[in-house]
Amino acid sequence: MNEKDFLLLLSKQGGYRRLFFSTKLILILMTKIYLAVSDWFRVGFYRFQFLRAGKNIAISRNTSFGGIYNIVLEETVQINHGCNLYGDYGIFIGKNTKLSPYVQIYSANYVVKKGVIVGSLGTEGKPVLIGNNVWIGSGSVILPGVKIGDGSIIGALSLVKTNIPKNQFWAGNPARFIRKIK
Repeated sequence: MNEKDFLLLLSKQGGYRRLFFSTKLILILMTKIYLAVSDWFRVGFYRFQFLRAGKNIAISRNTSFGGIYNIVLEETVQINHGCNLYGDYGIFIGKNTKLSPYVQIYSANYVVKKGVIVGSLGTEGKPVLIGNNVWIGSGSVILPGVKIGDGSIIGALSLVKTNIPKNQFWAGNPARFIRKIK
């Protein structure tokens, strides 16, 4: 079969359109399969590095961890893309907690002393404890030693440097109390 016969056959059976849509469908299916496998592999890879990881955790692409061996994720934790968790002094994230994109959680800071190069004295820190059913909005930063109570919500782009009681909504830079959650 030459090129002319092939083009004629295509035109009789729906032509280029059918070929285009079938090719597009194959590419879409291949992409979805690749993403599903890569997500599964990513969670499986990280699962054995955490101090403890519960069932049904989801870790999106472009997420980074420091001190991963000091991080505990309970069941059904979702970590969206672009999040950074630095757990050198420990991070605990409770059940059904969701981290929106680009959340930063730090459990350590550099020791700073006048006249000494930053970072040369090492780090100091405290663990970060995040309760169950917590939602942390996009771009928020959680500093060392913070405890966030069960059922609380942190608004987007918030800087959290104080403890947050359970069932409260906090937002802002620095984060401040907005209202109780009923």
